Amino acid sequence: MQNDSLTQSYLLAQWITAIFTLIMALGTIMVAILAVFGEQIRARFVGPKLTISLNNIQGELVRLEPNKQAIYYHLKIENHGRSVARNVRILCYQVSKRRPDGSFDLEKMTAPEQLTWRWSHLYGTLRNIPQHHVGELGAICDLGYVHEGSDRFELSVYAKTESFPGHLMTNEAMRLKLTVSADNFETKDSYDLEISWDERWTADLNEMQKHLVVKPIQTG
Repeated sequence: MQNDSLTQSYLLAQWITAIFTLIMALGTIMVAILAVFGEQIRARFVGPKLTISLNNIQGELVRLEPNKQAIYYHLKIENHGRSVARNVRILCYQVSKRRPDGSFDLEKMTAPEQLTWRWSHLYGTLRNIPQHHVGELGAICDLGYVHEGSDRFELSVYAKTESFPGHLMTNEAMRLKLTVSADNFETKDSYDLEISWDERWTADLNEMQKHLVVKPIQTG
């Protein structure tokens, strides 16, 4: 009987040692996983989550001079995540233009172009967007503009080269692929837009919406 008790005690000690060793091994593995993937795991569950949408398809009428106006179109950048998105930027990385047969061909671009933040001359070229910054509180980015009397619709970018295809002439249309990123956020999804213009101008935004059309493209 005594031998049986000793055997059971020995086996119990062995089981406890084995379980403890397993827990320690799992703990070591978890530490290693967190060391390698901790930032990605944290970003997935408690990081920022940024989205792009049109702020107003009609645009905003702006008076540049006493006798000259322009219409600006804007994007709304929202943060649905649980932490601040640091140094947010919106990039246009692809432009396609409509051809006479109705197809869209890719234009040449040397590099993605960053769209301008509204009031960037006051607040800088990058923005931090707080967590749960959505709806009316979404940060506003310039998409593009057309000036009264101009024959071009222009995308609003910081560095515009002569070869940059981000503009529309009479009866043209273009498709854009935009992406939003930050120091602590990356997305594989693009926000796609189609813009067309027949070169008509009016300060009546309801009427202008029929001539300069900005619409999201559903993908996927």
